Amino acid sequence: MLTIRILFALAIATAAAGAAGAADDIGLDLPACYERVYDSRHLANHPSQHVRAMRIRFYRHPEAQTVSAVMNLQFRDGSRRYREPAATYVANFICTREGNRVSCGVECDGGSIALRFRNRAPGELTLDAGDGFVMTGSCPDESRDERFNPRPDDRVFLLRRIAANCPVRQNAE
Repeated sequence: MLTIRILFALAIATAAAGAAGAADDIGLDLPACYERVYDSRHLANHPSQHVRAMRIRFYRHPEAQTVSAVMNLQFRDGSRRYREPAATYVANFICTREGNRVSCGVECDGGSIALRFRNRAPGELTLDAGDGFVMTGSCPDESRDERFNPRPDDRVFLLRRIAANCPVRQNAE
């Protein structure tokens, strides 16, 4: 009977260690997806905010050593700040933990975002768009790249966790 208890305890410990391994080095159980969609009332109260919807999905490719993220951005109707205001813009990031923050950067000095999980309710994160980042409106073509240059109403976003398998539009590779 003692042998069975020991084996049972080892099985539980092994399962717990495996579950802990699911939490990634950036502090997320991967894959993970967060989103914010602003209604017309919110946008009316924030006329200088251009972001209408934001979704970001974090994942790790089986062969990769880093966490990746893909972000979809949609802008309010009539926004004149972007060439294709009705398009879903895409930004791709590589993420690393730096203390209590996670920094996600676009390759080739394409800008970055910062994420904070501390002091938030479970399932929420704060995304700071910093000085902006490169995004694409359709396919990865440098002539179609555009920079997200945040202004005060488009700089910090509170996102909530949604289903981990959320669909995101990715650039064709």
